[in-house]
Amino acid sequence: MAEDLRVPVVGNTIPFVYRKLRPMHMRFSAVNSSTELLEPLSVFTEEELTMIVDFCQAHGLDFGELDVLRDYDEGKIYLIDVSPTPNGPPNHISDEDHVEALRRLVMAFEREFVSQSK
Repeated sequence: MAEDLRVPVVGNTIPFVYRKLRPMHMRFSAVNSSTELLEPLSVFTEEELTMIVDFCQAHGLDFGELDVLRDYDEGKIYLIDVSPTPNGPPNHISDEDHVEALRRLVMAFEREFVSQSK
């Protein structure tokens, strides 16, 4: 299975990570076999999360999604795509995770942008 990690970024926050799986023969398809919602620290180290947020800050991305791949042999991560117009949750996610993703995005947006402006 091919694994893609979709990382939403809201300000300085990564509220969760989508883990998308699909068969290798469909590696570049937009149709996932499954998608699950994961806690950021279950996927990335603190140092990696800091590097992701720092990358976004350096490039002026305050709200968007990143596609990240991990080389499990080397232990390295690669940021392969940056989208300033997120369109998640992705396909083949459970109804519960869909609702939870939206809830967390709204909470992060409110905390990062709305509460700070008051």
